[in-house]
Amino acid sequence: MTTVRRLAAVTGSVVLAATGLTALTATPATAAVSCYKTITKQATGVKITYSVCDNDNGKRRVTGTLTDIKEDGLYAVANVAIGSWSMGVRTGSSKDYSTGWQNPGKVGITIFRAD
Repeated sequence: MTTVRRLAAVTGSVVLAATGLTALTATPATAAVSCYKTITKQATGVKITYSVCDNDNGKRRVTGTLTDIKEDGLYAVANVAIGSWSMGVRTGSSKDYSTGWQNPGKVGITIFRAD
């Protein structure tokens, strides 16, 4: 029994099946997320829909879909920025994207067509 207790103390095992003892481990809580209304922007041949979400950890994320509505050989291109951080998205049809959680800042979306 002493060996089993030492093993549990050292390894932090969740279940000690041999003795029927159970040790509980804590899991970190996930941050609550608040998302704003979905926004749609459109330019000639390009459409983007996106939603901005904030979490309780002070981070911000943008998720959405970029669509090439002409599909004529040119690409729909978007630059998605949160504060000084930015990413580019490019597609000839439709593409879902997510910025992941970034430091908060003003969200800027620029869309255009390119070859």
